[in-house]
Order: sequence, then C-alpha cells, then structure tokens
Amino acid sequence: MAEAAGLKSVTSSLLSTGRYSDLQIVCKEKTFNVHRAICCLASKVLAAAVDREWKLWQYQQQRRQQRQKKSRGIMKHVKKHAKHHHESTANLAHSQPIDTTGRNPLLNNALAFVLGDKYDVSGFKNLAKAKYEAALPDYWNSASFVDSLKLLYEASPDSERDLRDIAVKAAGNHARELMDHGEFCALCKANAEIAFDVLAASLVSGKTRGIPAAPAVSQQYEKCPC
Repeated sequence: MAEAAGLKSVTSSLLSTGRYSDLQIVCKEKTFNVHRAICCLASKVLAAAVDREWKLWQYQQQRRQQRQKKSRGIMKHVKKHAKHHHESTANLAHSQPIDTTGRNPLLNNALAFVLGDKYDVSGFKNLAKAKYEAALPDYWNSASFVDSLKLLYEASPDSERDLRDIAVKAAGNHARELMDHGEFCALCKANAEIAFDVLAASLVSGKTRGIPAAPAVSQQYEKCPC
C-alpha cells in the first residue's frame, strides 16, 4: 500500500512539473506537458493518434463529426441554464432538496459524462456516472434533472445508454410528481423517445412496487334486432 501511494505521488508530481514529458497537449491557450505512458493508457483516442492507428482515429473523427451538431450547443446550454436556473426552480415543488446554488450537480455530471464518452476517457466518464447517480436521490425533483435528461438524449449516442437508463429509471419512479412540473411535461411533449422511455420505466416501477393492474372490463352487446 505504501509503495502504491508513493508511486501515485510521483506520477502526480510529473504532471505539475512537466519532468520527463514526452508529449504535449495544446488546448486553446494552455499547453500541458504530459507523458505518453500515462495519457495513452487513459484515453484510446490519444493512444490511436500517438500509435498512428489512423483507421481507428479516422473512424472516431467521423463519429465526432456526426455528433458535432448535437454537442456544439452543450456549453451554451449549460451557461443558459445557470443564468435562468433560479427562475425555473422556483416553479418546482419543494418535497425534495433542490439545487439553487448554481452547482447543478446532475447537469454538470451529465455534461462530464458526455465529454468523457466523446473523448473516450473511461475513468472520467465512470466518475461522472457515479457522481450523477449519487446526486439523484437529492436532486431528481430539480430543474437540473430535467435539463440533464434532455442533454443525455441530445448529446450522447444511442449506443451509450448507461446514464440515460439511470436517469430514465429515476423519472419513472417519480413520474407522478414530475408530471406536475411544466419543464418535464414540455420535454416529454417535445421528445417522444424520452416520453416513451419514461412511460416504460414507470410501468416497470409500478410492478416492482406491487401496484395492482387495472381490472379488465368486458362489454356485453345485445344482438341487433334488424
């Protein structure tokens, strides 16, 4: 355990000092002196670029281009939500704690999950998923939840349903309460896929809680006298 802790401390210091760096990552005005052995193990995209595996690189480039239109407005959406968050949360019922601090844990972690999937950084994506799931019990009844649900359906690929399914299950469990909120109803009306998935989840939730099904109704018709 002591050796593992020491190794972690050494690798952490390599990033801050840039010592023995053999790779540079440039993001806008910032340049990061990093190490191939560490970064390439964490990101398949970086590994493909460094190893000249252009077929995989080109495939993922095409994949990103196909999703570019959906992901382009993510940050704009987050900024807009942060500006109007207090106004939207004022319309929600307060049966659960609601995020009014501007932190928006569900929306922020949904965004982190989308970015982690986009750049194929599994550790970042898994951490965002765990934090999202941990925040759900306290924030499902917030505008942040509705916006995160919309973001997951608009910006994540259909093949990546891990976090979608978690969010939809929560919506299904609390469908009755969420139907009182205009933002949630508007989202379901605008996106049929979300509405269908929430309906299916609510039916499963009802069976799990042992809610009896509606009795079958049989109708008797008299024979036509003609």
